[in-house]
Amino acid sequence: MDHLSYAISHQPSAISHQPSAMTTMLHRFAKLVVACTVLLILAGSLVTSHDAGLSVPDWPTSYGWNMFTFPPSMWVANIFYEHGHRLIASTVGFLTIILATWLWLADARPWLKWFGAAALGAIIAQGVLGGLTVLFFLPAAVSTAHAALAEIFLCMTVAIALFTSPRWMEGYGTAEAAPYGAEPDDAALDDAVPYSAENPLVVSLSNHEPNRSSFDGPVLSGRLILRQAQDERRVDGPVLSGRLILRQAQDERRVEGLGTSECTKPSHAPH
Repeated sequence: MDHLSYAISHQPSAISHQPSAMTTMLHRFAKLVVACTVLLILAGSLVTSHDAGLSVPDWPTSYGWNMFTFPPSMWVANIFYEHGHRLIASTVGFLTIILATWLWLADARPWLKWFGAAALGAIIAQGVLGGLTVLFFLPAAVSTAHAALAEIFLCMTVAIALFTSPRWMEGYGTAEAAPYGAEPDDAALDDAVPYSAENPLVVSLSNHEPNRSSFDGPVLSGRLILRQAQDERRVDGPVLSGRLILRQAQDERRVEGLGTSECTKPSHAPH
């Protein structure tokens, strides 16, 4: 009987690892924040590609109006992109306040509480940087930091959605019951570190030359993949992808200084 009692008491409880209804709702709300953040980044890319960053020259007001009462009849041309971006950003900020508060009150993991607070701090800093880009007429350093922090914030929201997911809650419960390793995968870290270093470079190119950003970013990625593959000599697929990206950029004649042997001669209009 003693052995049976011991086995029952030490058997992993499936009920204890089942997420509650509140946890499920929190996870769904976190996914909503992720979706809105993706929309926010897309809106920001439209601002950059249309060179609309100064189409609304004041901040936090819009042509003297309260941001939320700015008449839709005035949302014309590039004003639509810039003002729409501000409204979406405000929505994401409000949702992040709810998410961080919800995590602080409902989640039992202290590290996740503070991670939610860090995400809230990031979106506040993101809003301040966005305002500074307008007030100081798009300084390169501030614009680059603003765009890079946007992607960092997206990663934070994705992480929160992951950490609140039922599979994570069930799989990483206790050492005896967890089917997954508790430590981060080394391969994931190996991928994350080079991307973190590359991200500000691509963002800087996009902010300095928005008309070429659609090609400069992929080309830079292709060059880094090629270099890594040449060093390790173990990747064939990424090498082919990188070469195709380089060839496409050369054909479109929108990329300079890639160290290619071919040179493009300027075309002359007939006299």
